[in-house]
Amino acid sequence: MIDAVVIFWALHEMKNPQAVLRETHRVLRPGGKLLVVEFPCNSLAQKLWNETYYTDKQLIYYFLKAGFKDVRAKQIEHKQILWINAYRGVNPVKNRNGRVIPLPTIKTLSRKVKKSDKVASFER
Repeated sequence: MIDAVVIFWALHEMKNPQAVLRETHRVLRPGGKLLVVEFPCNSLAQKLWNETYYTDKQLIYYFLKAGFKDVRAKQIEHKQILWINAYRGVNPVKNRNGRVIPLPTIKTLSRKVKKSDKVASFER
């Protein structure tokens, strides 16, 4: 199982992006993260290269349909870049009292990572 998958500027090039997302969901470990960076529909990139890009709503729908949870999309850099992340769903973890322990949020995870930390990718 893989911890994380990053797709930069490529999903719009795939013949069947929904199949790519389903396969990504399949190989990610429970709780694994997917990050997709794309140009949004009607962006300057679309006008320059005459390619078809997705709206944030379309990609959120595709992510949810593939089984991802906690899908978040935002347009950054003057709405010229679409940044979407999601997690593979996990069975809820409960403490001794039977209460569900929430997954860490992006904010709490980013506080734990220092700029000096090195990032590596690997497959289990």
